[in-house]
Order: sequence, then C-alpha cells, then structure tokens
Amino acid sequence: KGISSEEVMLNADPSVLLEYSTEDAYVTWHISERLKPLLEDIPFNDRYSNPYFSNAFEYMQFVESPFTKTLWRMERRGIRIDPNKVETLETKLERDLKSLKSDMLQEVVIPDFNFNSPKQLKHHFFEVLKLKPKGRPTNTGQNSLDKNVLPLYADEGVVLAKMLIKYRGLSKSLSTYVRGYFKDKR
Repeated sequence: KGISSEEVMLNADPSVLLEYSTEDAYVTWHISERLKPLLEDIPFNDRYSNPYFSNAFEYMQFVESPFTKTLWRMERRGIRIDPNKVETLETKLERDLKSLKSDMLQEVVIPDFNFNSPKQLKHHFFEVLKLKPKGRPTNTGQNSLDKNVLPLYADEGVVLAKMLIKYRGLSKSLSTYVRGYFKDKR
C-alpha cells in the first residue's frame, strides 16, 4: 500500500504547501467565476425542484457548498446505521410497492402488466390512452417515458404517470439504498 495524500501533505515542506494551496485556491476561484453565470442561467424553481431558490447557483451556494463539509466528515468518520431499522424500512417499502402496483394494475386493467417494460408502457400510453408524445425521442427515435417526460403527463392528470413516478422512486430506494446496504451483509 502506498503513501496516502494526507501523509504526503503532512511531510511536505511548508513553502511547497503554501505555493500549492495558493495555486489551488486561485484556480478554483477562476473556475467558479466561469461556472457562476452558467449556473445562474439554470432555473431552479419549477414544480419538481425546490421553490426556495431562483437558480442553480443559489442552490449550490446555500445547500451544496455548506453541506460539503458535512459529507467530508461523514466520509472520514463513517456513519452508524441500525440494521434493524433498515430491515423495517425494507419491509415498509416492499409493502408500499405491492400496494401501489396493485393500484396501478387496476388502472391499466391488465393483470400481468409489467411496469418495468418500456415496450408495454409505451403501448399503453400511446396506443391505449392515445396520448401525444412529449419531450425528446430516445436515441433510437422512440417516444420516451423517462423521468423528464412522465411529470409532463402527470401535470395533465394522467393518473398512471403519477403512479409511475412514485413507483420508480420507491423501487430505486428499495433496490439501490436499502437492499444495497445488505448486499454484502446477508
């Protein structure tokens, strides 16, 4: 195992560290000056974002930047997780998903509908419900039902679109975060 960057810094000549840190701060400042106008041009107050910030720069300045120190501490010190609470959360998410899937099946009136099948979803949205395509098509030219397009249908009152947004969120939480925690532990 090699020497860590922390060890290199602790053993470095102070004049070298001074030069390095000065250059690092200078370059970071220049990058921030270039990125600031780009971030200010990104609107950040639509229905699906936080209504407290008018642009992405404000969000970065008041949320992301202050939280960086907290994340750094968490990475260095680690975090404590109660496995029993994670198991409880897993059970709750599974129950919520099962209930939501049951409601979705009633909505489509097809008992074996696969809500993870883009083909079946597209058929239902565009052939059965006869909805007009929104957003950009996929790379293959197909109509999309991705995370950017579904809210457009939800805004128009398409119940299945609202349900799918919730279903995908719950599924992601369950598979990535909850079951991901237990991946190497079971």
